[in-house]
Amino acid sequence: MTRTGLFWQTLLLTSLMFAVVLTITVGLSISSIYNNLFRECENKGRAIAQGISRTSDELLVNRDLATVQASLDESLALEGVAYLFLSNGQGETVCHTFVPQVPSQVLQLPVSPTDITATRVALGSEQRRLDISAPIMAGVGGYIHVGMDLEKVYAAALREAALQGVAIGLIFLLSLGLVSLAVRRITGPVTVLTDCAQALSRHDFATDFPKRDELAQLVPRSAGEIGTLAESFLQMENKIQQSVLHLRQTTAAKERIEGELQVARHIQMSIVPKKFPAFLALPQMDIYATLEPSREVGGDLYDFFQLDDEHIFAVVGDVSGKGVPAALFMAVTQTLIKATARQGLPLGELMSRLNDELCENNEASMFVTLFAAILNVNTGQVEFSNGGHNLPFLLSPNKGPEQLPRTRGMGLGAAEGIAFQTSSFTMQPGQALVMYTDGISEAHNPAAELFTEERMRKFFAGQSDLGPRALVENLLDAVRAFEAGGPQADDITALVLTYLGPGGPVSREVANSLAELDNLAAAVEGFAASFHLSPTVANALQLAIEELFTNAVSYGYPAGQAGRLKLSLDFKDDWIEVELQDDARPFNPLVEGPEVNADASLEERDIGGLGIHLTRRLFDELAYERRNERNVIRLRKRAT
Repeated sequence: MTRTGLFWQTLLLTSLMFAVVLTITVGLSISSIYNNLFRECENKGRAIAQGISRTSDELLVNRDLATVQASLDESLALEGVAYLFLSNGQGETVCHTFVPQVPSQVLQLPVSPTDITATRVALGSEQRRLDISAPIMAGVGGYIHVGMDLEKVYAAALREAALQGVAIGLIFLLSLGLVSLAVRRITGPVTVLTDCAQALSRHDFATDFPKRDELAQLVPRSAGEIGTLAESFLQMENKIQQSVLHLRQTTAAKERIEGELQVARHIQMSIVPKKFPAFLALPQMDIYATLEPSREVGGDLYDFFQLDDEHIFAVVGDVSGKGVPAALFMAVTQTLIKATARQGLPLGELMSRLNDELCENNEASMFVTLFAAILNVNTGQVEFSNGGHNLPFLLSPNKGPEQLPRTRGMGLGAAEGIAFQTSSFTMQPGQALVMYTDGISEAHNPAAELFTEERMRKFFAGQSDLGPRALVENLLDAVRAFEAGGPQADDITALVLTYLGPGGPVSREVANSLAELDNLAAAVEGFAASFHLSPTVANALQLAIEELFTNAVSYGYPAGQAGRLKLSLDFKDDWIEVELQDDARPFNPLVEGPEVNADASLEERDIGGLGIHLTRRLFDELAYERRNERNVIRLRKRAT
């Protein structure tokens, strides 16, 4: 076999591949033809249904059914139209073109008062129809149904498919004949090599290659490239067999480890609390935290929980090392923290006992740095203890960020019998305590520069919103921007506790989902309770906030678009102040909402607008503005 013969073989096989591609192309063409015919049929039905819908409303109001029936009969003569019928607002069929009556299948077809719907329906073995329904006067006047004959669409598509099939068959037979001629010309060693190549492609390499002897006999019989190729096949088969065996062993071990790590990550992330707002019944404070491991699992931790009705315990920690050992030590530490904290021990003694527990049987000599704090939500007093951890930042609305003073202590789990010093300070309303791990301060960019606590200080100095969620998310965005797409070097954890003060303002940021109404209602209840508002005033707050929130979520955002809304409540000089912000499209419900005739009966009153009407009646001042691409609605009401 010469190189010229191999060239022609390759050419012929390429021609066969072209025939396959041509067949696929024709098949796609047929599918496209069918889809186009179907769309034309559907569009024609929609146009007919929409035209009748627009011209029938006045006729239905005047009960001119004869004219409507004439219009249906006239439309039935159009090509492709199989039937038409019209039902009134009570679902009764008033006009139709069926003989003698409307089949039950079409009476139960779905309709929409706002959109034209298209539904496939079968009235018999060869009566496939596409039902197009259009509302008349938003469904109040009824619905017009136009049935398009799909049999014609199928018939046209089948005719085209038959023509294409004949062409494909001829091309296939011609290609098959050419390939057969080429195959007949290939004999001897090339045939053996082809069989061996096919067998090699199906071989699982768990056993010896069955055609090894044939290849071995071909080496001395064939000279030149054929013999060299046969020898190469033998060497390749031997190396592949060894590589596949090693790869299977490595892949099995890797998949097992990855699966276990994914389970471990899920378990680890389920340990830390992720429900925010965390304490809906405590309007005096707000808290938010996040943990992002640098690997599948990590050694950072955070936790917060109520010790009693007025004390919140919060902790952030960083375990030495990385990976699975750090994650296991983290889980043990977090479990011991919660169990020890609930014993009611003083904070210094709690840290000492936790340290002794971690030292016990700690053969790996691991340790964890911790910063723990206890907040009294009624007084703002914070008691804290630092076990060798990064110093938190205290942020204030009207002054620069400060770091808390260092207290005597070291990493927990390193040595037994260590005494931990505690200190305290009083948070003022509006202040925020930022607790974090060194995954933030030691994040680095491609130039190997660290983010540093100094950059954190400058970042906090430029923040006007001290809400916990905004602070955490903005801080992580700043870190990612600093890393400039580089790998995350260490676990990142941040926890922000914002003190709002006893009976202070309430701020809640939620997603644009009606499921968040319960969170907002709880926030309003806490606000009303802290200021001892009357039930009448509290109910007015609930009604207005629910109405404004529902309007923004339901009408301000396109379907599926995510967004955020922020509710702020405050009490100043006997005035209750409400502010609701959203990032939806520009919309002022105070002006653009429907007018309500309060004196009209329920039957005569238009739909919508009642909630806004009641809000106007219940509040003394209402205002709207578009600020920084956000809708802002402000309400004010005297508390008495």
